[in-house]
Amino acid sequence: MQYITIKALSQVAFKKNGENMSFTIFFKIALVAAITLLISGCVSFSISTESLVSQLVNSPAYEVSSDWSMFNTNSYLANKIEKIKCINDDGAEVWLYPDKNTQFEIYGKDGEVMKCYFNTLYFRNDSLFGERSRILGGKRAIAVKNIDKIIITTEFPSTEPVR
Repeated sequence: MQYITIKALSQVAFKKNGENMSFTIFFKIALVAAITLLISGCVSFSISTESLVSQLVNSPAYEVSSDWSMFNTNSYLANKIEKIKCINDDGAEVWLYPDKNTQFEIYGKDGEVMKCYFNTLYFRNDSLFGERSRILGGKRAIAVKNIDKIIITTEFPSTEPVR
C-alpha cells in the first residue's frame, strides 16, 4: 500500500499546464474538512451505577423484533426510557435524549468492558444486560456489584439541563 504525502499530492494535483497552482487552495479545503470532522465528533457522558440502575428499574424490559432480512427475524429485550439523567463533560447534570446509535461502555472492576446500544440495556436479577448488535445479537451481562464506571457515547446529542 502506498501512502501519498500532502507535499507529493500538492505537486501532482496542482499542476496546470506545467505551472503549480496555489497550495493555499488545497490547504483551505483540508482545513475545512478537518474542522468539520472535529465538530461532528462523538460526545461522552458519565453516569453512576446507582443512577443507571434506578432509572432502568422504572422501565421494564420488553421484546422488540427486528426484521433485517427476509430469511431471519431477530428479537431482543429493550427499555422504554426516553431520556436519561447523566453528567456531561463540564460536570453538570443533564437529561440526554438517546438515539438509536447511543452506546454504553460499562467498565468492570476486573478490566472487562461491556459495550451495548442504549435501547438494548435492561436490569434484571442484580445484573445489567445489553446487546452489542441489534442484528447479530451478542447479549452481554455484567453484575452491578462488579461495575467500576459507565460512559455513554453519542454522535449528535440532544440534551437539556436538569432543573
